[in-house]
Amino acid sequence: MATLEKAIALAAEAHAGQVDKAGQPYILHPLRVMFRLQDRQQQIVGVLHDIVEDTSVTLETLAQHGFSPVVIAAVDALTKRKGETRIDAARRAAADKTALAVKLADNAENMDLSRIPSPTQKDHARIEEYHKVREVLLAAGKDVAGETAATKNIAVAVVVRDGKVLVQQRYRSTAGMVYEFPCGSVDAGETFEAAAMRELREETGVAGCSHVYTSAGVTGDGRKIGYVILNCSPGQQPQMINPARKQTFYWFGFSEVPVDEFPAADQNFIRSVLKKYI
Repeated sequence: MATLEKAIALAAEAHAGQVDKAGQPYILHPLRVMFRLQDRQQQIVGVLHDIVEDTSVTLETLAQHGFSPVVIAAVDALTKRKGETRIDAARRAAADKTALAVKLADNAENMDLSRIPSPTQKDHARIEEYHKVREVLLAAGKDVAGETAATKNIAVAVVVRDGKVLVQQRYRSTAGMVYEFPCGSVDAGETFEAAAMRELREETGVAGCSHVYTSAGVTGDGRKIGYVILNCSPGQQPQMINPARKQTFYWFGFSEVPVDEFPAADQNFIRSVLKKYI
């Protein structure tokens, strides 16, 4: 039986000498995708997801190494065909449940521009396409798992720097201007921590924070919510990634946080938990 360790070794050998757009060893990408996943089978597929597309390794090679039919089918589903668009490739991958979870992790990793020192207009255009891919994947996830944004668990990024906490103010059609922490749905295979860090990057561009603590609770509609407290380095500054969000960012001292202008669930968290860690 092929193990995760064997998958890592095979991927490292196959991707040897390849570099990503930032000039870093390419093997770091599938490893980062792997770390976003919790299920062992998904992790194996995560570290192998580009191996057929970008190296001389074939599906037959994977079978010879003892990888399961489920793993091989998922890797095949994740292998982009010649002439295939990213959207079409996403639709095909989404038909395989394991591949869908890995593709979501891969997509989140691909949208992180923090490793590129000076992103170009071409890089930003690619990110816009990745956002469209994500919409396709999430829609497919709803069809496969019966999940929507209203039924998924929620991850909240509570970012602390120099004794202050990052808060964003934005317009919500249902509530007008509100204060909130960067937050979003937890995708298939993600932990609260991975989801919070992804949402933080996607909403603010802030990356590289260290995990301090996660406080889990339950929302009024029965979903799990994880408040992920993260330490941010002094040099990190939030930026408006998506102008349509109409965000304004603030660094508040704990006593300055406008608690009453947050959603009710966040108010309870701020009052009962956050004070212990700031």
